[in-house]
Amino acid sequence: MFGFNTIQKLGAALVVAFLLSGGAYVWGRLDGKALTDAAVERALAEARQSTENAINELADEADKARVRRRLCIDGGGVWSFANNKCLKAEAES
Repeated sequence: MFGFNTIQKLGAALVVAFLLSGGAYVWGRLDGKALTDAAVERALAEARQSTENAINELADEADKARVRRRLCIDGGGVWSFANNKCLKAEAES
């Protein structure tokens, strides 16, 4: 009787170990997916922020260029789009 009881306990322990290892595998897969999803969200947020920063930088440069052009024209100059410089208007005779 003692031997049969030990074999039953050993079989039950093996079944429990199998179920626990399967559960640990599933838990690890779920946790890995959550970590992957979090990493993707973080990368997308960084990409959005860097895109927004680049757009803002270009908009600032465009605003500065419009101000320089306006100041040139108001000062009597002619704006050269070829080299982005203010040229003095030559007096017509």
